[in-house]
Amino acid sequence: MHTFKCSIVIKATPEAVFDFHTNVQNILKITPPGIKVTIIQADPPQKGQIVVLRVKQFGFFTSTMQMEFVEFERPSLLSDRQIRGPFKSLFQRRTFTETTNGDTLLTDLFEYELPFGILGKAVQRLFVGKIVEKMFEFRQKTTKKLIESEQNI
Repeated sequence: MHTFKCSIVIKATPEAVFDFHTNVQNILKITPPGIKVTIIQADPPQKGQIVVLRVKQFGFFTSTMQMEFVEFERPSLLSDRQIRGPFKSLFQRRTFTETTNGDTLLTDLFEYELPFGILGKAVQRLFVGKIVEKMFEFRQKTTKKLIESEQNI
């Protein structure tokens, strides 16, 4: 199992940041360039919500991911796990912690395992770990920019 964790402070309330992450349409806004995501299904936001995405990467690799929200505690905790998809296992938890000045510390914890045993572990070390890190860096910076620009309207 591989784990990646990163955090960013966003000048908005935990409720605003949590709500941003429960709007499935926002995944299209925070997906890095070079990755195309299509929403196939998105149940209403709640614990047990199922989201099905088609993801195209590297110009040719297409996969379908079925995710389920397993923790849904507004405004502090949101997590989902892969039911079906390209990973052997995948779990993502987002925590939304109010800072002393009323901003939000968004922390993403991403735990995953690739299929294919030793080959999957080699691919993880050579490529996937770096891709995951860059993806979350992009997602968090873009989330911050989008939410903070909405707060200033």
